[in-house]
Amino acid sequence: LAADGSTEQTVVTLAVSGITATRGAGVYASDAASDVQRIDHVTAQWPSIARATGHEIVRVTLAERGADDDEAVQIAAGAVGEAYGATVTVIDSHVERFVRAQSRAARTHADRVAAIRTQAATMPHLDVVGAWVAGDTVRDVITDAMATAEAIRRRALFSV
Repeated sequence: LAADGSTEQTVVTLAVSGITATRGAGVYASDAASDVQRIDHVTAQWPSIARATGHEIVRVTLAERGADDDEAVQIAAGAVGEAYGATVTVIDSHVERFVRAQSRAARTHADRVAAIRTQAATMPHLDVVGAWVAGDTVRDVITDAMATAEAIRRRALFSV
């Protein structure tokens, strides 16, 4: 099948001091070339977490740049400090990397999916579902899986 269109994403979760939950829950990057895509102030969204930990918890989504864990933490902490106009002290950190399906908004997504589905249609009893063909949102995956299940049901009931 066609080449994989997924992308690796790095998410850095930081326990920090030096900021407060007054700024708001989410900050998006203003520049597409930025190392940081999004900052989620977890304790602004769920204040009980701050009471439980004694620190502010921030989750930073980084653009795909191949940074190692230490560098990812430094980039994330710097971005949080800049976004909140504060000196941030990192108490603890956790770096996660996972593979995300290509967004439906990507220019090549529709053509790639059409090619995959065309190839799969030539193979009897094979259907494809999941984020890699439907898009990267839960809604897209569920809608596509339901449509595929309906197509399988119709083939099973009405095949000649």
